[in-house]
Amino acid sequence: MRFRWFALSCVVAGILSCSGGGGSTSSPANPKGGVFAYVVNEGGDNVTAFTIGSGGVFSYLNGSLTTSAFTTGSLPWAAAASPNGNYLYVANMGTSATAGGTGTISAFTISPNGVLGPITTGSLTTGAFPVGIAVSPNGDYLYISNQGGSNEILTFAIGSGGQLAPLGKTTGLQEPLGIAVSPNGQFLYVTNQTSTGPNGIAVFTIGSDGTLSAITSGSFTTGEGPTAIAISPDGLYLYVTNCNMYGGTGNQISAFAIGAGGVLSAITTGTFVTPGQDGIGIAISPNGKYLYVTNAGTGAGGISAFSIGSGGALAPIGSYPTGGDPWYIAISPDGASLYVTNVNSSSISAFAVGSDGTLSSIANTIFSTGFSGPAGICIVTR
Repeated sequence: MRFRWFALSCVVAGILSCSGGGGSTSSPANPKGGVFAYVVNEGGDNVTAFTIGSGGVFSYLNGSLTTSAFTTGSLPWAAAASPNGNYLYVANMGTSATAGGTGTISAFTISPNGVLGPITTGSLTTGAFPVGIAVSPNGDYLYISNQGGSNEILTFAIGSGGQLAPLGKTTGLQEPLGIAVSPNGQFLYVTNQTSTGPNGIAVFTIGSDGTLSAITSGSFTTGEGPTAIAISPDGLYLYVTNCNMYGGTGNQISAFAIGAGGVLSAITTGTFVTPGQDGIGIAISPNGKYLYVTNAGTGAGGISAFSIGSGGALAPIGSYPTGGDPWYIAISPDGASLYVTNVNSSSISAFAVGSDGTLSSIANTIFSTGFSGPAGICIVTR
């Protein structure tokens, strides 16, 4: 599996609310809610929870690392939160890291003070190598991409109290990885990481019952190693990072316009290339004006910024250093701050976002997650 080869080097990005596991249940000093960040630690089998304060500065949720870590299943990788910020879900690779194994899902409630509590949904297993996760905008459904031998998408219904119920699976993909739902909740897009041709992206309509039906018309060709997906807030444009870790052509961003019925058409007004190597994570600012990509193969790492212009075309703004092997990206709901997980330095790089999309380091720029392999990151407002 390609993803297994770089599981500790590259990551996918997202800016939805995030996951956590059972751990400390003591309450922090902010009982009335706030803005919280949850970082999934693949090497710690847990989630580190932070409060985001003035100026975008992180602090441990309960004042110390030991009381801000929440246990997940084995080898957690990606997370997604419900739109209302009440629930967090984590995809755990578990024994799927070995041949024939399976992964699991950890489900949590998010209290108004940011504390995570386990949801007793029973044993929720996935196929091999669950690495992508997304929740529908209406909060009714959760989707998981299994990149292992099953090459499938799993669908779950989200019921009362955040409990999950399996609805079925969609097979026939090619090592599915990145997964995203359109803002109107009608379409689901998945990257096929081993496809370098017209099947780089799989596209589905989402039925009223959450089930998926394949869309076969449109343009789905990406560069080599399609990895992560970002959709503009207005639902008009879709962007995919292409990781170059295997040689050949890469370091590209594939850009598409989303038309009627969710059909994609390639944006051909330019070639969009990241200045660094191995573009992995991707995120779009809440105002839809700027796009950011992590470059995991540039030594110390870095993040590239682009403006989104007429017709969805991209124009480079600049590049900024991060910690080692930057992976996921999360942007605060107000668009003022941006955060990157650094997989190989157990840290988070923090930036202030300027009105022109440029980035500047936040004081105490590097925040320690306290555990190895920080991957998925989500921000939740409660």
